[in-house]
Amino acid sequence: MLACRAESPSDGFTLADAGPAALGELVAYDTPRFGGDRAAILAPMLTDTARPLIVARCDREIVGYGWVRPDNQRVGPLLADTPEIAAGLVGGAFERLPLADRLSLNLPPDNRGGAARLAELRADLEPWDGRMGRGPQVPRRED
Repeated sequence: MLACRAESPSDGFTLADAGPAALGELVAYDTPRFGGDRAAILAPMLTDTARPLIVARCDREIVGYGWVRPDNQRVGPLLADTPEIAAGLVGGAFERLPLADRLSLNLPPDNRGGAARLAELRADLEPWDGRMGRGPQVPRRED
């Protein structure tokens, strides 16, 4: 486990927009967390300049990402190894959408701590515990 548990990107992880060159690394991060290979979905996200995909890194390794969707003031998918990284990604989305006063995103309903933290950041949470992966259930943390 990485030691990135900072309150802001400058304290332990960095945020940057990713491009097509990050596809392999992004798929390697996403696949065990999602439960399947989403390369065909992630690739177009990385080429959409109007909808940036923000990657959080710690020690040059991906520790989270969020896709900023300005057309409906939304972030998603969003995956992060810690609540602080998730909060940093939401903050990064707000920086890329300076006219947005709120952002919406999905969050598992049992993640009460995450819901409280993201609500502080003006995120409109849409509780969702649906599963999009095929095959056997993968272990997941609701927090």
